[in-house]
Amino acid sequence: MSLDVAPDSRTLVFDLLGDLYSLPIDGGKAKRLTHGSAFDAQPRYSPNGRSIVFVSDRSGADNLWILDVDTGEQRPLTQDTGVFYVSPEWTPDGESILATRSTRDTGHGRDYQLYSYAVRSGVSQPMGVSDTVLGAAFGNDSQQVFGAIEVKPQWPSFATWQIASIERATGRVEQVTRELNNAVRPVVSPDGRYLVYANSWAGATHLKLLDLVTREQRWLVSNVDRPSGEVAPRRDLLPGAAFSADGNALFTAYRGQIWRIGVADGSVSRVPFSADVEVELAPLAQFDHAIEERTVTARRIEQPQLSPDGRQLAFSALGRIWIQAMDSRSGTRAPRQVSAEGSTAFFPAWSPDGRHLAYVTWNDLDGGGIWRVPANGTAPPERLTVDNDFYEKLSYSPDGQRLVAARARWAERFGFFNETQGIGRGDTREWVWLPTAGGSASVVTHINAVTYWGANSHYGRAHFVAGDEGFYFKDPKDGLVAVRWDGAQRRSILRIEAAGFSKRELADEILLSPDGAQALALVNNQTWLVDLPKDQTTLPLVDLSATTPALPARRLSKEGAEFPQWSNDGRCAAWSLGTALFTQCDKNARRHDVMLRVPRDVPKGVIALRGARVITMRGDEIIERADVIVSDDKILAVGAAGSIKIPADAHVIDVTGKTILPGYVDVHWHGAPPWGVHRTQVWEFLVNLAYGVTAVRDPQPASMDALTYADRIASGAVLGPRFFTTGRGVFGTDDIRTSEDARAIARRYAQFYRTESLKDYVTNGDRQVHRWLLDAAREYRLTTTAEANSDFKYSLTRLFDGSGGQEHLATVTPYYQDLVRLAAASGTTITPTLLEGQSGGQDRLNAFVNQVDLYSDEKVLRFLPAEEIESLTVGARTARRRASFTSQELVAQPAAVLAAGGRIALGVHGSIQGLGAHWTLWTFVDGGMKAHDALRAATLMGAQAIGYGKEFGSIEVGKRADLQVLDANPLEDIRHTLSLRYVMINGRLYETDTLNQLWPRQKSLGLQWWQRQSRIPKTHE
Repeated sequence: MSLDVAPDSRTLVFDLLGDLYSLPIDGGKAKRLTHGSAFDAQPRYSPNGRSIVFVSDRSGADNLWILDVDTGEQRPLTQDTGVFYVSPEWTPDGESILATRSTRDTGHGRDYQLYSYAVRSGVSQPMGVSDTVLGAAFGNDSQQVFGAIEVKPQWPSFATWQIASIERATGRVEQVTRELNNAVRPVVSPDGRYLVYANSWAGATHLKLLDLVTREQRWLVSNVDRPSGEVAPRRDLLPGAAFSADGNALFTAYRGQIWRIGVADGSVSRVPFSADVEVELAPLAQFDHAIEERTVTARRIEQPQLSPDGRQLAFSALGRIWIQAMDSRSGTRAPRQVSAEGSTAFFPAWSPDGRHLAYVTWNDLDGGGIWRVPANGTAPPERLTVDNDFYEKLSYSPDGQRLVAARARWAERFGFFNETQGIGRGDTREWVWLPTAGGSASVVTHINAVTYWGANSHYGRAHFVAGDEGFYFKDPKDGLVAVRWDGAQRRSILRIEAAGFSKRELADEILLSPDGAQALALVNNQTWLVDLPKDQTTLPLVDLSATTPALPARRLSKEGAEFPQWSNDGRCAAWSLGTALFTQCDKNARRHDVMLRVPRDVPKGVIALRGARVITMRGDEIIERADVIVSDDKILAVGAAGSIKIPADAHVIDVTGKTILPGYVDVHWHGAPPWGVHRTQVWEFLVNLAYGVTAVRDPQPASMDALTYADRIASGAVLGPRFFTTGRGVFGTDDIRTSEDARAIARRYAQFYRTESLKDYVTNGDRQVHRWLLDAAREYRLTTTAEANSDFKYSLTRLFDGSGGQEHLATVTPYYQDLVRLAAASGTTITPTLLEGQSGGQDRLNAFVNQVDLYSDEKVLRFLPAEEIESLTVGARTARRRASFTSQELVAQPAAVLAAGGRIALGVHGSIQGLGAHWTLWTFVDGGMKAHDALRAATLMGAQAIGYGKEFGSIEVGKRADLQVLDANPLEDIRHTLSLRYVMINGRLYETDTLNQLWPRQKSLGLQWWQRQSRIPKTHE
């Protein structure tokens, strides 16, 4: 709650869950001043007490509004879009309002500056301070304003924020505090004598009083709410506070209450109040879905390539190479597989005469290579390369004499355990060519390392311009590069950029047309066409986010795009999206659909697990001694031992004394399964399954390759939990300006990727943008989830507006009853990722890592690469210590919401694979949850959150057979969750210590690529 004191000190004004209220200074019943679906906040009285300025999104975007206290009339002072306002404050003369305003359309970073607004005209002007300033405050001098400023390089400070004074006439800034830790949210007494600010100390936050005359200071009150570590400080770093008119008392809010603090003696008394709160809640964007029976329909074609005559399409899907005819029946005719079994295959390339198709392969134990096969299928594939190196981005030269590929050495990929860190393709990246008949490769030139995270920041495919000697490619650092076959005359010729996640970024791909007259660019999931000038050797930088780019450019795609390409004659542009290929030869794009189905992995047989305690998750049901019968991939029967008939052909396993419960569902999982050329063994999948996690949902994958991994798991080609994903998050770079823009994005995920869910990452968007996106999601039956990450206003409005889920916690302070009840009533599933991922810091992950010895755990050593173990332990050892109360308050939030009838799900954030699910469960219980409730949040509620509660998440007849068997009872001690004996996924039973399959056939997991490394050196006994 932000509050202010009226000039006559008879009344307070404060905000509460998006409405403004007035309150007698001594407390009582609060009167609501504003209401409706708008979020109104940060009120401040005018010097004469007749008006209140506040921030509101009632126009659909953040703006400054003025409320007439007597009449209740409200008028906008600003009429902006795409910016945010923080902490408005009246000048002492009442003629102007100072407010912090974001200076660009982004919620990332703290790009906020102080502006002055004339009350009568609304005319604005910057204050002349280039620094980020928050919480402007006046004393009795209208020419001096105080604020929290991000620390300047020349200021002596260990903190990020310090209090400074600003001279309005000149913009001169002078540092006031020199605290070791952050000093924020200044409040100045009416006579200008005293300054109160919040200061962090010993892991807690306290208010400090500074005498501006004598410079003496003392602690005023201890343990107030923590400053927010918001991605965008849209409600400042602490709520607003105010002095009484006589300066004898400070009124402020913390711990869910309003307090009066005596300035002279630091006495604290509560201002009692009650308020009737009414919040409008939109329909929830939450939907149920079903798992496809018996088949898997591929959701993505990767690296599609049109044949030279345009009549056929080659592509990679499900880790294999396929060919499909490009005719009127292409959407109904099944593609033909041309790659050999045994390795995954990617990056098909047509020979110029269309007779052969080359492609690259990879196997985690054997390495990779380049292969060639007759396109008509008259002969088996033949290997062209000599070494088992890593290859990708394959292309034929126009004369058909050479194959060009990007290469990294075989051993380098084996040593790279986490491919989302950096480029993930080994340290040596280079372009090579080899004769099309096969042989040794010749090095052409190097490829620069990626300088920022993500699959889309990779290098581009080699391509050619008629008459040129050599080829072109997009380099992550140099932009579009031309190079000769011998590596000479390498030069950068073109950069196409656009606004990215937090800065301007290079296009994901740049492809010159065969005649060199145009360029296709893939930018922010859209294909653009850029016209290039004739006979100009120096090309300007093309910024596609600019109103007028330096060269003529237009967007071709609508819903989205991947894998742009030119037709062989250069007359048509093409790109794919999901399993659709678009070709555009004139003004309109033509859509070609690919329908590829393969058998779903469904085991055959009946197995009975006899005598175990079963925690079914049907309410509080516990069957102390039960039989569970599984037929194929579904639960056939469950009941008290002896009450159900076990089929004669069933394979029976006696699990007397053990406990059966559903597999865990990690709805906020992040991993690093590589893009482009996929791995055949993925350690992140295996370790989660070994620790009882049978379903994961990635709410922001590194690339859309996640869809292919999910489909390959479903088909049985890769072992792992059921894998779901939202696909890449929707960011500000998606440039939603209308409701139709939002609908196009929803179609991208619902109709093309078929993700069934969508991640709203647009923390920088106006509220209207989020509403458009939510409306579109409801129309296309997409379950939405939103990034909270301690942006409190963003999180609250997502609850109001019907987001199906919320990732991370909304605040770094406790949930009080108003927020607890709101969260519960909204129906939104909150996934708090308690191990880490919270702004303001969380110490749980490091505490757990420091409590155990990962090096001595044989199961950990079997399933985690050595580098992952080392990175976790080093990080834990070097982590900054924090006070325990912070952690405890945060972990208590989920328990409070669940107890009120709300919905909580388990999310590990990828902090530590496998073990993290157990540590998160234990943290739920440490925060006050009952063990049974924590297990329900980790199983059934998680399944329901991602729309599959009718498919798995409980032990019930007809549901998928995803369960785990424990040696000990987790209801007696939640730490018994680690007593895993077996895990069953999709009806297949595995031993959890080894992931050797026990049913329906006995099969060893076999050697995994990271297990070929030497054991970690012993440093202690």
